[in-house]
Amino acid sequence: MEIRHLVDTALLTRTQKLKQVLSQHGVSEDMKNSIISALLECHDHVSETFELFKTRWRVESYLQDNFHYIPPRTVKLGSGTFQYVSVAETVNKIRADKTFKSVKKPEQAVATEDGFLLRDIQDGLLFKENKFFKENPNALRK
Repeated sequence: MEIRHLVDTALLTRTQKLKQVLSQHGVSEDMKNSIISALLECHDHVSETFELFKTRWRVESYLQDNFHYIPPRTVKLGSGTFQYVSVAETVNKIRADKTFKSVKKPEQAVATEDGFLLRDIQDGLLFKENKFFKENPNALRK
């Protein structure tokens, strides 16, 4: 609950500062209340998120239900054990994901028998559609 307390305290501080700035600019009391209400309404969504993730079990359940979770298997090796997550299952889950399927074939990708290969982050959509990298296309290049 410490994080929630920090978020609530930050909201209170920002709300007070916002009221002060709005007063300095001659904003009417009705308008100030409307703006603050909108801010608090946004904060309600943050509170809902904290409720959703208030226990470790809830976080793990959410991740398992909403992401392509592959549980680790305990494997005995000699006198010890380790956790193993199948690479093949992981790749299959990623390839089945609709967002992965929406990746367009980049011009500089290397052709392979079954499609194409993304050589680095600059071949992917996250890089190509990012505002910063659109404005600074050489930011990651030497």
